[in-house]
Amino acid sequence: QRKYLDIPLAIAVDAISWGHIAKSSQETLQSITLPSVPSLRSIINDTMLDVLYYRSPMYGQMIVRAVAKLLNAKVALYRATFPNFAGSVSLFCHSLGSVITYDMLQGHFLEGGGVQLDFKIDNIFALGSPMAMFVHTRGDVADPSWTSDATSFTFPGGARLFNIYDPTDPVAFRFEPLINARYAQLPPKVIASRHKRRSAASGGGQKEEGPSRADFYGWQRIDYVLQEGSDSGLMGHLRAISNAHHCYWLSKDLSLFILETVLEQRLYSIDNSEERAAAQEAERSGMKG
Repeated sequence: QRKYLDIPLAIAVDAISWGHIAKSSQETLQSITLPSVPSLRSIINDTMLDVLYYRSPMYGQMIVRAVAKLLNAKVALYRATFPNFAGSVSLFCHSLGSVITYDMLQGHFLEGGGVQLDFKIDNIFALGSPMAMFVHTRGDVADPSWTSDATSFTFPGGARLFNIYDPTDPVAFRFEPLINARYAQLPPKVIASRHKRRSAASGGGQKEEGPSRADFYGWQRIDYVLQEGSDSGLMGHLRAISNAHHCYWLSKDLSLFILETVLEQRLYSIDNSEERAAAQEAERSGMKG
């Protein structure tokens, strides 16, 4: 069996910032903001206003098109710097960024046609995502084209969705029950902690959880939950208030999960290429014989 160490892999990470696209004049915002409880109002202005801007007819389309343009520019620059690049591209989308990515790939609510990305996306890693709430409240699931008995979900073009969240993140929602109500009976797939991985590797400690019922029936998993925080009691509430929605950038468990996911896909691609090459060689040998 091929080991991960045998797989040639180099990972490059870059970021785009879209928050400035739909910001009104700070002077205007300050003039209409009440002076009471300034700390709380500052948090609301910095977070909830992004959602309000995005839900507006004018700013929503502006943001989606601008994000697509920024992504195309980033990938084009990388390809120009590394002309031999033939790898895959995954997007890591936090919070409202996942909703923007969803609408961009689905082509929703864009007048005059959708946006065009100049590259193929393999994975969408949505972190702390309110995507499911947006899809539900906008009425997407009531559209006749929405499938309510699916056992998998991919975006147009084939990108796979991973909806990853901390159990105490107040902004995150499950996605699987939207495509099939039976998913609600299944817990999200737990991302194994690095401590349990080390224990399993050394032959001791608690073993990783076995396949869930969804895996047993061959259903694709979309919802994944981290184990790093307490999800009940006072500690759960304190974590939700403090940093649950922003914990993903420092999560080693999440980093390891994403790395293993990409490696598994890379391994599958290499094995398929080798099998195709062997089959073609066998066919050529047969023709010569």
